[in-house]
Amino acid sequence: MTSDLTQEAYDVYLDLAQEVTAHENDVVETVPDFFDIGSVHECLQFPLNLWESGRKPMRTVPALVAYEPLLDGDEADTVAQILVGLDVFVMMLDEFIDTARTDRRFRTQLAVNVAFSSLLSFATIPESAKETVVDALTAYLVEASRIPAVEREVARALTNTTSSEQAMDLIRFAYGFRARDIAVFGSLPALVSDVDKEVADRIESDLQTYRAHCLLYDDIRDIEQDRRNGIETPVMWLLDRHRDPEVVAARIASVYRSFEYSDADYTDVLREMEPTSDDPIDELTSAMPSQSE
Repeated sequence: MTSDLTQEAYDVYLDLAQEVTAHENDVVETVPDFFDIGSVHECLQFPLNLWESGRKPMRTVPALVAYEPLLDGDEADTVAQILVGLDVFVMMLDEFIDTARTDRRFRTQLAVNVAFSSLLSFATIPESAKETVVDALTAYLVEASRIPAVEREVARALTNTTSSEQAMDLIRFAYGFRARDIAVFGSLPALVSDVDKEVADRIESDLQTYRAHCLLYDDIRDIEQDRRNGIETPVMWLLDRHRDPEVVAARIASVYRSFEYSDADYTDVLREMEPTSDDPIDELTSAMPSQSE
């Protein structure tokens, strides 16, 4: 089921790229052949490549896993298009924040995807639900925009704390707050369908658990890359503080267990979707800072 939903989400954006190709082919105004300006539809391949490589998460797919049995065909199509557009939009903002690249072509690529993903998402919202959905998206974007500042403040607070208990509370808070970047993917489908609020709230909570678990894994996997980009994560702080991979792995496991799923059937699939590490202690050992650092 997961592979089918992944392909469905992928195809939504691929269809957009193909539609843009048709528009480009119809453009009357041309430029000289020797101008190396690339094409708009090639820019739209960028998020697809990020998804395929696993470098960026697909927030849409876990939401579709939870909602698929609850939506009819038309509702499912509408939800997929809204969420995929929003997914790419958030991914491009993440890429802008997380990367050190500043070249003009790269920034143009991000801007093109922000523009077209926004169009895909907002143009698909049913008129009857537009006001409610826009309100939900506005609240989500306000909260998501605060995540980088919260991450910085957590890093500062961890540097200053001398209490192990306070540090663990800060780390649990950090992953819980960062996991809010998937929240609207759990609530929005209910706004364009007949799914009741109680069910939507449960799905939103389960998606945040899923996202928190994934973020923990991502921060283990990306330690060296984050160091190069000057990004401070709680996992890096644990590693720098304890310098013992086994202790760090135990702390991470404790944080992981603090985010729990409901007993809904779809959570079995979400657990299967979570990234895993064959040997997290070995990964942490490889990423240990040298004694000179």
